[in-house]
Amino acid sequence: MRYVYAHSKLHWSVSEWHRVIFSDEKIFRSSSRGALRVYRPVQGSDRFDEQYLVHSFNPIYGRPRFTLCVWMAFGGNGKIRTLHRIERPTMNTDYYINHILSSIETELCEDNEEKEHIFMQDLSSVHTSKQTKLWLQEHNVNVMHNWLPKGPDMNPVENVWAELVRRLEILWRQTGERNRDQLWENVLQVFHELPEEYFEYLIRSVPRRVRTVSSKNGGWAKY
Repeated sequence: MRYVYAHSKLHWSVSEWHRVIFSDEKIFRSSSRGALRVYRPVQGSDRFDEQYLVHSFNPIYGRPRFTLCVWMAFGGNGKIRTLHRIERPTMNTDYYINHILSSIETELCEDNEEKEHIFMQDLSSVHTSKQTKLWLQEHNVNVMHNWLPKGPDMNPVENVWAELVRRLEILWRQTGERNRDQLWENVLQVFHELPEEYFEYLIRSVPRRVRTVSSKNGGWAKY
């Protein structure tokens, strides 16, 4: 199915991919950083020199662990670039419709009378439920129905998640995070720091991803 999807999109130009509103969800974890590895000389007395030391401003020993679930969408010819904090442990269909789809209803529907935008979502049960499909149909949303079942390498939102985590790593070492609210503020901060050119680059990379997957008969693209 990956090859079939990629092959069907080989003729799409960058301007056509600009029409797509890409979306995805991610769970951020306060303990997701893992051990910080530092490589330095083993022998001699210089292994504890200042240049080899990393000072931690965020000792997590004894602190409670917590998670934060976030939904993101961007695209639609630059009209959508948004994050949504999911206010429940896991997202269900009712929440997805009433709190997420409804929050971008104007961009999805009112500005889409001529099917200008194409809404991309993965094939999770929440996205493909009868209620979600009915809402999208009733609101005249142009959905990319043939999205591949396993396609993180094709979704540029995955690159944004990775960049946010990278920037959060730096921010966490400076400020730490005490609770979900602060973690959410940190996520928002690094998200809004991303320049317009970064999102433009990601959109322009999609045709290359498509060609790679097609040339590999459905294999993975390194993005």
